[in-house]
Amino acid sequence: MPELDPTQAIAAIDGLTVGFTLFDADDRFVFCNQRQKELFPAVADLYVAGASFDSIIRASIARGVIASADGREDEWLAERSAMHLASDGTPHELEHADGTWSELREIRLANGSRVSLRTDITDRKQAQEAAKESEAQFRNLIDGSIQGTLIHRNFKPLLVNHAWAEIFGFDSSDQVLA
Repeated sequence: MPELDPTQAIAAIDGLTVGFTLFDADDRFVFCNQRQKELFPAVADLYVAGASFDSIIRASIARGVIASADGREDEWLAERSAMHLASDGTPHELEHADGTWSELREIRLANGSRVSLRTDITDRKQAQEAAKESEAQFRNLIDGSIQGTLIHRNFKPLLVNHAWAEIFGFDSSDQVLA
């Protein structure tokens, strides 16, 4: 196996489409790729060798980067610190103040350092929200109709409006679905 060229490794990490950050075993910043800086331009200046994880997170809160921290800064900081310490690779979704979303996975390495991988999931979250809105509009249309409507799969009712329930002698659509 050929010897690893550090410049090739850094170039490969910098070319990732996900944000990559490395903290050492003392929770000090070591390196991040360009994508990480693009995802968090408001704190990109803090990605300096030796900066503590805690100082970067506190600055993110102070600079208003994290939407879910608004009005609950201490609680959010405690939650985020616990997530960071666990570093078990579990995905966590984070909403940012600019309306974007990211999925964060942190992994503890054998030497105690931590790798953070961040993927922009804004498009996915927007699609989920659009699907929820579409479903709500569909349900409102069906529920508000005076036409009796029953939607089923293999004769198991999935959606019944009040008009259908009333036509067939049920007190509510919930009775049909039960």
